[in-house]
Amino acid sequence: MERPPSLTDDEFRRLRRKALLYLVRDGYLYKRAKKSQVPPRRVIGRLVERRRVIEELHDELGHYNRQSTYDQVARRYQWDGIYEDVAAYVKSCEECQ
Repeated sequence: MERPPSLTDDEFRRLRRKALLYLVRDGYLYKRAKKSQVPPRRVIGRLVERRRVIEELHDELGHYNRQSTYDQVARRYQWDGIYEDVAAYVKSCEECQ
């Protein structure tokens, strides 16, 4: 928790508060849940990895609909635009069409 020299006191305070929502485990970044009984979700950054996660879970579920696939992905992973990515994948799945 070293302070970057370019941050003001207020920005650094906000950064430290926000950092408490995350943890690193086995080299992966996880976002903690607000409820203690809910496990942390792995943060996915790369587009290729996002697609692989959606594909694996969608196929594993037996090509369920958009909402069921989204629920499974969101339970385990975190990234911006997750719902839109799942919706686009399910809509483009040849087996589901």
